[in-house]
Amino acid sequence: QVGDGTCHCMDVTIPGLDLDGTSEIWCAMLGKTDLGALDFEDEKQFLISRLPEWSDRVESLVLDFKGRQVLSSAKNFQLALEEKPQHTVCQFGKIGMTKFALDFRYPLSAIQAFGISMTTLFWM
Repeated sequence: QVGDGTCHCMDVTIPGLDLDGTSEIWCAMLGKTDLGALDFEDEKQFLISRLPEWSDRVESLVLDFKGRQVLSSAKNFQLALEEKPQHTVCQFGKIGMTKFALDFRYPLSAIQAFGISMTTLFWM
């Protein structure tokens, strides 16, 4: 927490990409261990939180949602590939009293992005 702003961070591990650009398939029947295990490091991709910056104008932490009108919320987040921290691949922001917007792009699938966004349900 900084001033009146709260920033939650997350690290996300998703299956890596094959040489042809398709996602690795993680399945116990294929002999793959848990995705969090240290094995298969080259078959994983890591997403990291983009950190907000302090704004003196609004006296709070802020993220740039590139034109999307987002309300202040501790649940707002942006994720980037670890090797490209300025390249946002997922963003989740409050757009109304009970409405949130989820934007995502490759390499995330819709179900991965939705699952990641659901982890914020218990963030205060």
